[in-house]
Amino acid sequence: MLVGYHSLMTFDLAIVGSGFGGALLAMVARRLGKSVLLLEQGSHPRFAIGESTSPLMNLLIEEIAHTYDLPRLLPLATYGAWKTHYPELGVGLKRGFTYYGMQPDEHLLVAASPGDACADTHWLRADVDHFLVKEAIALGVVYRENTMISCGRRPRRGDPHSLYWKIQLNGEQLKKGWMHQRNGEEVFEASFLIDATGPGKLWSKDVGFDNYPKTEAFYSHFVGVKPAGLISGKLPYPPDTAASHYVFPGGWMWILPFDNGVTSAGFAVESWLADELELAGKRHGAWSRFLARFPAIQAQFCDAQPIEKWYYAPKLSYRSANAIGDGYLRLPVERTELVAAARAVPQVSEGAAAGAAVDAPPEVDPKRPPPLP
Repeated sequence: MLVGYHSLMTFDLAIVGSGFGGALLAMVARRLGKSVLLLEQGSHPRFAIGESTSPLMNLLIEEIAHTYDLPRLLPLATYGAWKTHYPELGVGLKRGFTYYGMQPDEHLLVAASPGDACADTHWLRADVDHFLVKEAIALGVVYRENTMISCGRRPRRGDPHSLYWKIQLNGEQLKKGWMHQRNGEEVFEASFLIDATGPGKLWSKDVGFDNYPKTEAFYSHFVGVKPAGLISGKLPYPPDTAASHYVFPGGWMWILPFDNGVTSAGFAVESWLADELELAGKRHGAWSRFLARFPAIQAQFCDAQPIEKWYYAPKLSYRSANAIGDGYLRLPVERTELVAAARAVPQVSEGAAAGAAVDAPPEVDPKRPPPLP
């Protein structure tokens, strides 16, 4: 470990945020011959949601793997290949989408695959995101974590029309078995910057939605969750081998089981219900207050214990006014990350943001974003 280390390195692309969208885009950019700096405020492995895939997402994984010569991504596209090639990575079987209402006869099963081998998956993001970052490093991506980041656009000396990003990192970094990190300050330059940090974490401004309810979420990971056992008869798949949802007035709940006995679960509710559950003021006991309202859910979680801390998201809906601009692009969040990463590839190749097609708000701010504090 080098203490007080100072360096200046220049990159074609800097990506802030090393979730699976940022890491995948870093891998693709390396295959396109670009030099890439991948930055992370926290460290891996880490907890994250956005864990359930879909047929479209897995087709995109296959397309990215074939198009950009990334064969180690292919096993992530189906449950059978995943279990064969990466049994050490946390995964869950997802045969479809199971929905329960509040009445015994209210249920819906939507099959997404004809069998287990070709089925979709639930990603244990702590494992998968960590895996993808290591894959990016193996391809030559320069990675820094546990960093405080400040950056801004500046003109190059002698050419005021040629702008670049100056990125300064401050933070104590640790030495790990799979990578070396430095302690102190580092300064980098990049021609193009991608924000893969999530809503409002870098510089984007939330401009809100008109006529859209404010929603809040409360969630964790659990052990000891029982099967729902609410549906019987001839079914297209076992109801619990799916992304299960309870739908109720004012919100819905998700339940995503993994093969290692862990279950991801949480609920998203409109503000009026969040107020009744006292999510903002009395988060302690909020899960019990929620279960007390719904006997079927309570029966499924009567023996469950959380193994992560409780996470509270006070605002889920988010709309940015500066998704695309001069020298930068923002990736959307959660399950749209992969789509956004795939569609951002032409911009990486061309080194410009004009005309980028991403699943992001339609408003574009062509002005430079302000420097970070």
